[in-house]
Amino acid sequence: MAEDLAQETLAPQVRGQVPPFVPLARWDRRWVGRVGDGTQDAAVRKDAAVRRTRRCAGRGGASEQWRRQEMSSMTDEGTAHEPPHRQEVRFHHGDVALAGALYTPATAGPHPAMIMIQGSGPADRDNFAYFPPIRAHVVHHGIAVLCFDKPGTGGSSGDWRAQSLQDRADEALAAVGFLRSQDDIDPGRVGLWGFSQGGWVTPLAASLSRDVAFIIPVSGPGVSPAEQNAYDIAHNMRADGLPEEQVACGVAYVEALMDAARRKDSYERLEHAVLRAARTAPWYRYFEIPDAALWDFFLRSDPDYDPVLALERVRCPVLAIFGECDRQLPACASAEIFERALRRGGNPDVTVRVFPEATHGIAIADPAGLAPGYLDLMTDWLRERVGGAR
Repeated sequence: MAEDLAQETLAPQVRGQVPPFVPLARWDRRWVGRVGDGTQDAAVRKDAAVRRTRRCAGRGGASEQWRRQEMSSMTDEGTAHEPPHRQEVRFHHGDVALAGALYTPATAGPHPAMIMIQGSGPADRDNFAYFPPIRAHVVHHGIAVLCFDKPGTGGSSGDWRAQSLQDRADEALAAVGFLRSQDDIDPGRVGLWGFSQGGWVTPLAASLSRDVAFIIPVSGPGVSPAEQNAYDIAHNMRADGLPEEQVACGVAYVEALMDAARRKDSYERLEHAVLRAARTAPWYRYFEIPDAALWDFFLRSDPDYDPVLALERVRCPVLAIFGECDRQLPACASAEIFERALRRGGNPDVTVRVFPEATHGIAIADPAGLAPGYLDLMTDWLRERVGGAR
């Protein structure tokens, strides 16, 4: 009954408007395998779009459990080769005390440094075990890495649900300021690496301060939160084999949530108007609002935030990385949006790469290891721009 009610209430709003599988058909030929200068992998042939659609059809999954499994499956390199030089650190952003660890190379400093910024949700310094293999590789190549617990996770005070994107950008700049004050770190070579939502945070932070020496956004959406959320639920429901009628209802449900966020509806009003009917529907598990605290978090966010405005103001070197088979955001469209916005703003050092067949975590298989060349791309790019210890 509840499912029928939800379908009657929501489906007419989006009939014919369900987000298509954009990256696999419209954008691939120009962007898959691209690295900055516009070249493509030689293996990209004329029928690539059709073949990639088939390949990506089985990639990834929808649930938060699968996403965390994808992250945690990539830990072999990180756990086996955790950087030997680790220092527990604390710094402040306003009244919030942030706990983390600074990993430094075995060589003498001062070192260039990279700060890793998590995606959404209650992620600690390891970001569901996704960060260890990346930071191990980066530190091994002569660059220090700072990872810290989001507010309310690990050893940090505060509450991540109390943060807007602007708050997260200011927090990232507080981390930059902290590293610039460390004797073993070169203050002129401190940059930001951001995953998923962190791909919105890092350009915003860099647009606000010239202290950021570089940014590496990984799977950062080039679209607004409202567009990204609709894309996410549509593609993950399709990946799980749900019929298009239910996909349409799922998209309509997310759009109803975004409209309620724009109006700043109370949780009580949201419960009555949207959640009560949606909770037993098959699409609810793809975008849950379990309590008022999480809804308050959404009310602090702007569903129509436009990342282009920040990208156009970024002047430091940028390496933007995407996975072709990302089910959470339109990867190839985002790649084009990133490069166009950065170049339109006058940034002379922009590199964009879409990894063929890779997921949101730049992983190959379902789930398995990181895409071949992903780690080396980052460290090669970093060494050309910030080098190693001096």
